[in-house]
Amino acid sequence: MSKRSIAREAMLDLVERRGFQGNNATVTLLLIDADVAPAAKSIQKLTKAKTLKPNVYGKRVKATRQSFMVYRLTDHGWTLVQRISGELPEAALAQQLSKDLKTRVMWLGLSDTASWTGYYLFDATGTMVELLEDFCDHHGDASHLDANLLGKLKVESTGNGIFGSTLRKVAVTKLQSGIEVHKLIDAFFRDENILAPFTGDWRTSPGSSVTLEIADLAPEDVERLDFVTA
Repeated sequence: MSKRSIAREAMLDLVERRGFQGNNATVTLLLIDADVAPAAKSIQKLTKAKTLKPNVYGKRVKATRQSFMVYRLTDHGWTLVQRISGELPEAALAQQLSKDLKTRVMWLGLSDTASWTGYYLFDATGTMVELLEDFCDHHGDASHLDANLLGKLKVESTGNGIFGSTLRKVAVTKLQSGIEVHKLIDAFFRDENILAPFTGDWRTSPGSSVTLEIADLAPEDVERLDFVTA
């Protein structure tokens, strides 16, 4: 059996799978509690992108100086936004999207190479309501974050990073291991009907042609995928 066939067999239970698939991943994502169509339109507006191509899973397109794919897995919650070319999506864009769409948006960043895990969750008003940063050399405070981004959220040192939340109480002493950090994110994703991240970062050069597909997924595994490009 080929490697692709083996991987495909592993994805046959996609509809049943939920949770944080963060091991061995290096990726930056936005997760939006909204359908693909309004999410893509909001990204186009906020980034001043010229083009939005709807329902283009499997199609070949040309990357520009800034391109995103906006998609949702079949029968899963939340829309995922991923960079194809240009700069990685920033937390400020997540905050702007939450205000524009009046819904929850999460910025999620993972680096297997740097052993870095972090997310910022904004409510429907653009207020940060939960934050986690976890890596060994963390300085233990939020002084590096823009005050407009952090708002009034209070954070505590975990020993390997910081955590703060207005949604739930979590003993920061339990977030000193990667296993506990994984459990925290996994529980949220399962409650919210999310499977993420699904694929690593794209690094496509502007001007390159790319096929908009996700490795080891069939077209029926993706509810919809839109392409937003400058």
